[in-house]
Amino acid sequence: MCREAVSGVVNETLSDTSLADIIDFAMFPFGNAYFVTEECKGAGDYDLDARQCFNKKCGAGAAAPVPEDCFTGALVCQHGAQECNVNRYLACAKGVAGESNVMTYMSFTHCAEGKYDS
Repeated sequence: MCREAVSGVVNETLSDTSLADIIDFAMFPFGNAYFVTEECKGAGDYDLDARQCFNKKCGAGAAAPVPEDCFTGALVCQHGAQECNVNRYLACAKGVAGESNVMTYMSFTHCAEGKYDS
């Protein structure tokens, strides 16, 4: 989900209690990231072909068994190391708040996304 969506329509929707009470929302801060694998390669700068290969071999719907190195290589984020770090912080906030406490972790997410370039 892009920063503009988090600080805009998602924040507005979740801030409206009449809407927030009737939707089931969860955020998974991963973006277009992928892990470097032996088969898909992709080390260094972001590589769309490597991400597509990773999604096919290791992502949701991948045929079992997935390669052993699916989640052991370096993590590469579309917008660089800063995005990877922020995604880790957002995932940590979600873990601490708990899956069902959406407003708590999304408040932190909205703040972090708003200060991303600061």
